[in-house]
Amino acid sequence: MKKLSVAIVLSLFVLQSLSSAQLLIGARSAGMGGTGVAVSRNIPSVYYNPAAFMRSGTGQFLLSLGASYSNYDKLLEAIQDASDPAQFLIKNYANAYNFNGSASGILGFNIAKVGISAIPVGSATLNKAANTLAGSINANSLSYGALTLGHTFKVSWLPASLDVGTNLKYIFGYMGALTATSAGGTQAWSTGSGVGLDLGALTEVSVPWVTKMSLGFAARDLFASVNFQNYTQALISTGTTFTYGPTVDLGSTSTPINSSYVLGVGATVPVVNMLLAADLENVSGSGNMNTHIGIEYPLFMGTLVLRAGLASGNNLSDTTFGVGFGFPFMTMDLAYVADGLNSSNSSYVFDFGIGL
Repeated sequence: MKKLSVAIVLSLFVLQSLSSAQLLIGARSAGMGGTGVAVSRNIPSVYYNPAAFMRSGTGQFLLSLGASYSNYDKLLEAIQDASDPAQFLIKNYANAYNFNGSASGILGFNIAKVGISAIPVGSATLNKAANTLAGSINANSLSYGALTLGHTFKVSWLPASLDVGTNLKYIFGYMGALTATSAGGTQAWSTGSGVGLDLGALTEVSVPWVTKMSLGFAARDLFASVNFQNYTQALISTGTTFTYGPTVDLGSTSTPINSSYVLGVGATVPVVNMLLAADLENVSGSGNMNTHIGIEYPLFMGTLVLRAGLASGNNLSDTTFGVGFGFPFMTMDLAYVADGLNSSNSSYVFDFGIGL
């Protein structure tokens, strides 16, 4: 019965971890409230809409990282220790923590409009007093490796070309949970891998005498699942460390990842040259309907760009701000995401890109 209860708790933790809303990947989209299906370009479009990758340059590199600004170093350490959460409590015996946060990013290359990207995502919740091993930790990481391919079609019944794209994804995840008292506790963890598929489309329509509108659609994590191997282990506290009991194999579970479907629109306002964008997102099986709205205003011939946005929905209330700097063959972007539901989970996102 104890094995069964631990397996059920861990499975619920896994399911909750894989049922997330649209992430704010890349500082440009993050600064615009997480919009990107119709207006994202270059390497971050791998996440938002692989079809938009067809409108990128011919050679690019991008490194982006976003993380909570509070205790971000311990957040990353906890995520790294997810497969053995007791180690985090041992290494931080003298410290007190009570926070939760998340980290994400993208490292990608574009070679002749073929994309190769890695998208790491992780989160952790920590609650621990000082000078004790008593506390709780939940941590997880779900990382994607993506191969992005696409093509541009001429369609007679559309006023503009139609871009289509796909991500072929390899998914790797690990997660762990531990609640310990001064006497010890039981930790559980899972490691797993799987595959998934993203599809996207992008085109333009003209608004006579006004502007052109970009219209996009993305379907993410189609047919995606992760096969997890689950374990549990009893711990006995011995002062400042734990004595580990035998590892118990709880068997494997195949966990589906909720697919999501997003419609996006973007248009530039004439005269002022301000970009307006919006995404409407539905997460399958969760009842979540989220809205992302953003603006972008270039200054000094695009060398300086200001951004702002909102993201709202079930368990989502973010206000975002961003700034970008454009140089020949190089860009730098920074965004700040204020979490209206949990200020300790507010975050910064930073990008550095090189491209043609």
